[in-house]
Amino acid sequence: GVHVYIPKVVVTGPYNAGKSTFVHTVSDTAVSVDRLGTTVALDHGHVTINGVTADIFGTPGQARFDPILRTVAGQALGVIVLVDATKPDTFPRARELLEKTVVHGIPVIIAANKQDLPGALTPEEVEARLKPPRHVKVIGCSGQDRASSRRLLETMNDNIVLRGMAPQEASA
Repeated sequence: GVHVYIPKVVVTGPYNAGKSTFVHTVSDTAVSVDRLGTTVALDHGHVTINGVTADIFGTPGQARFDPILRTVAGQALGVIVLVDATKPDTFPRARELLEKTVVHGIPVIIAANKQDLPGALTPEEVEARLKPPRHVKVIGCSGQDRASSRRLLETMNDNIVLRGMAPQEASA
């Protein structure tokens, strides 16, 4: 059979949205470069789901690390913008990261994380507040729940694989 390899899916989002937890939960193996519990370089995970193998790269959420985001997001095949659905005050930063990572034709998903916590906004409420581009889906998840995190990554994998099979636009 055919084995699909996705070399780079980027997970970004505001500080403390749960990016490192998500990367570790969804991955078969993962490492983080952190200091005092805060990611200062990146998280890296490797996962195989339903015959699709992917490398997942999580970026720090603070603005001072945005140069890392630009470097890591380059040549990514998909982007997950993870937001803490219990903290809508962080949505402006999420919107900024979304704008920095949206590239024409690259699948992007907004993950409304922490759906298991009281007061979490629904994915529909997150979408109404963030107002993402029409092609960007908002999906609820809990970064601490392996099944929930893997379903989100499966959706991303499907989007990437389907994009690869779609006819490509002719370049000008």
